[in-house]
Amino acid sequence: MAVQTAGSARYRHRIMSARRRLLMLCVIVLVVAVAAFLARPFIFHKKTVPTVNAAKPVLSTSAKQSEDVDLVAGAVGQYAAANGALPTHLSAAPNGSLVLCGDTCNPTLYSVSGFSVYQASNIHLMSYAPGLSVPNQNVMYLVPGAKCGSNGQLGSVNPAPRSMVLLYASAGATSTAQRCVVL
Repeated sequence: MAVQTAGSARYRHRIMSARRRLLMLCVIVLVVAVAAFLARPFIFHKKTVPTVNAAKPVLSTSAKQSEDVDLVAGAVGQYAAANGALPTHLSAAPNGSLVLCGDTCNPTLYSVSGFSVYQASNIHLMSYAPGLSVPNQNVMYLVPGAKCGSNGQLGSVNPAPRSMVLLYASAGATSTAQRCVVL
């Protein structure tokens, strides 16, 4: 019987040894698979083909004016939201930015820069007057207490306390047209 027991023990040892080798092989395959998965972006990286960068589109004067109008309109809106009233003074800072002020003026808080067409010294706060218009396309007026007319011109008086319009002249293909924007 001892022979059969010893043979059985050897048989079981061989089976256990085979199972351990199989388990070890599975672990190795699993480790290699995980490593390959993690290394995939580095091994199978997409080859990029150099492309020609398109030149930035050149904006027309009209588009640049629109950007400047949006800058000023946004600054007036932020000033009014923060202070509960419209600015009562405008000035040009030495660095070329436009400073919006009320009773007190803090140039570091309410200044606008980055104009394309306009210069801060050509942006003025004007009192309402019937028939008021900007003299040329380099000048912008902010007019408190006004409405825009139907033809792009300055309209009538607006009694609302936070009403303001922005007037500017836009150059077209054949002539210059007055523009009015409600702020």
